[in-house]
Amino acid sequence: MCGEKLCVDRDQLIPKTVAAGDVVQNGLHSLVREYPDLIKNARGVGTFCAFDAVGGGASRDKMLGALKQKGIWAGGCGQESIRLRPALVFGETQANIFLEAVSDVATEMRK
Repeated sequence: MCGEKLCVDRDQLIPKTVAAGDVVQNGLHSLVREYPDLIKNARGVGTFCAFDAVGGGASRDKMLGALKQKGIWAGGCGQESIRLRPALVFGETQANIFLEAVSDVATEMRK
């Protein structure tokens, strides 16, 4: 029984997460094509995803810091990866906000 809280079944969180994952995966692959000098190796399943910052750890850390300034809480992993591990309530709206922030940061880093 779910009560007043979010409920996986009642609130259809799994189908919503699958849809958000499609947005994230397609968007990250588009960003790799748009910013090959900054972003590479997009991968993942659904909303659990990662991509690599071209230029290694310093570039990754700069990108993570800029994303945090935009309200995006992503994490570093390994030598150059940025990963996203959102909660089930992360939907298509949040996926688009994330992708827009990554695009904005990449555009700013090119300047």
